[in-house]
Amino acid sequence: MYSALFPENSPHHCVFKVEAAYDINGVPSNRVAEIYAWFDSIKSFDSKDDFTDMKSNMFLGFLINLQESILMYESTAQVRDGDLSFIGKTYGINIYSLELFFEPALHIVNALLRFSGSEQIDRNVFNYNTENIRAGLVRNNVSMSTVFPIKVVRTIKGLPLSYFTYSALREYKELHKYLIPDLVVLLGDLFCSAESVNSLADGNVFNQVAGECFARVNNIGPPESPELLDKYNNIHAALKRLLYRKSLDA
Repeated sequence: MYSALFPENSPHHCVFKVEAAYDINGVPSNRVAEIYAWFDSIKSFDSKDDFTDMKSNMFLGFLINLQESILMYESTAQVRDGDLSFIGKTYGINIYSLELFFEPALHIVNALLRFSGSEQIDRNVFNYNTENIRAGLVRNNVSMSTVFPIKVVRTIKGLPLSYFTYSALREYKELHKYLIPDLVVLLGDLFCSAESVNSLADGNVFNQVAGECFARVNNIGPPESPELLDKYNNIHAALKRLLYRKSLDA
């Protein structure tokens, strides 16, 4: 890593400050410029545009490249649901807890920039955990099978269907109100972090949550509105399947 920051240093020549350098086309030509370019690219994903599956895959690709090319370390953490996987290699980057990757990454990068005498990245303006990004990553990588080479590890059977239920409740605003808003909060809390998601790996915890959700929906009963009835039946059926998730493929 030192050689990457100070490629011209040797026993006979030593510099203590490195400025970001670019070629005539504006392409980074040293490690300091690469650091700025990577983080600028990642920041560009936080927009009001829909976080499509293509954008999701590009974003995850930037994270993997940042870890391998800039930070140069490998994770030794136990693999969990939500971790990134690329061509058989698993990374300690989890889509449910991006902060667990970005906070130490920013600390390491700013230490390198400070060591090279370069301007550090402002952590306060680097918003990597917005609802737009989080919802897009989960939607595109948990509730469907992606065709891209970057995969998200799935170890908890029934999790995609659980997310479908949560997503459907959020989408159906009228049904959301009909089925008690705290049901949406309950399911939303499950997808708020890698720790909460992976607590569902315990079959007893999963069954308790699924049973509680199903009981609430079942006890309220179907709505009188024909427009809401089909949506209610879909969610009711999905929760019922979760109670018997051994028959699910994923």
